[in-house]
Amino acid sequence: MSMLNGLLLADDADEQASSEAPCPTRPPLALIDLFNDAETLATLLCAQVADQHWLDAFLLAAGVQQILEDHWHRDHLGIRRAGGQFARMEGSGAHVASALAERADQFDMKVRSLMPSEANRRLCSRQLTWLVHELCRAVMHMGSVPESAVLCRQASAVRDALGTHMPCGGDIVRLPSCFRSFDQRPQDVERLAASFAEQWPERRCPLTVVGVRTSGNYLAPLGVVALQHLGYSNVIMVTIRPGWPIPAVIQTTIRHRAGAGGMFLVMDDPPATGRSLAVAVGQIRAAGVVPDERIAVLAALSADSNLPGSALGGASVVRLPWDEWDVHRQLTATQVCETVTNLLPIGVSVRRAEAIGARRRQSRP
Repeated sequence: MSMLNGLLLADDADEQASSEAPCPTRPPLALIDLFNDAETLATLLCAQVADQHWLDAFLLAAGVQQILEDHWHRDHLGIRRAGGQFARMEGSGAHVASALAERADQFDMKVRSLMPSEANRRLCSRQLTWLVHELCRAVMHMGSVPESAVLCRQASAVRDALGTHMPCGGDIVRLPSCFRSFDQRPQDVERLAASFAEQWPERRCPLTVVGVRTSGNYLAPLGVVALQHLGYSNVIMVTIRPGWPIPAVIQTTIRHRAGAGGMFLVMDDPPATGRSLAVAVGQIRAAGVVPDERIAVLAALSADSNLPGSALGGASVVRLPWDEWDVHRQLTATQVCETVTNLLPIGVSVRRAEAIGARRRQSRP
């Protein structure tokens, strides 16, 4: 199976048709254990880039980035957990304790930001961000992609940095539900970006794509590339985890871009109640004093999704209904025949397929 429980396997053959002719020396990535640490993922990443398996390479690179960001934001002293418990209690004393815990957590992050390992993390993060975005371009066939040798050098630099300067304490990747549980595709992000462009056509507006981790680590860079392909000239991305403090550097970025009249595009899994998205929108609003009309949630909606605008405090919602998800294109008779044939031994093919019963609408597990 392909990376992350066979994510996007039906598209894997298409992804080989990038700007360069592929010359794989190994078959597509097959993993028995999906829960790997950053160093393991980075080693696998180098091989997938060398073989021009762009989709698996993108998933691996985004997974490494997710591990690094969560490791940096970890609550290693338990301050954040204690603060959350105080916040759920009643009484003025509990509220004071919660506020003190929040300040202590922020102070802890500031102290850690001054440590030598933080400079290594920032360098590795910049290398990863560049690599993830270039791999997105290859996956989505949007724009020119650097030569494989350049991408290989960058992947090797990330692997070497992780091995020598940035131990992550054995942290393992969190699998993104957007692909693992919901069968989303990069094309779904492309459609969401196009829908946003129809409603907000000003291409010079500063756009900040906010990925809600974990899935945001995968969806946000796809969103950035899709928006740039549509002509938006000033697009960046950040990631946050709802309920966790937003680092000072990201708060500064939010304030600066809000002051420039920018918009903030929030991306996460297809929502059930919208609670996580509501928390993320509230944090963005508080971090940069961002008015509601400058925040938009880009959401693919499954059958039981409930995302009322009132739950988001007035933020706009750009929706991709379930019936418009790209997975339905993958389940046409022709596509099923081609996909199953690719999984069978050479010389064996499937010539006909037909649907049995009505298509069921997907519900969130």
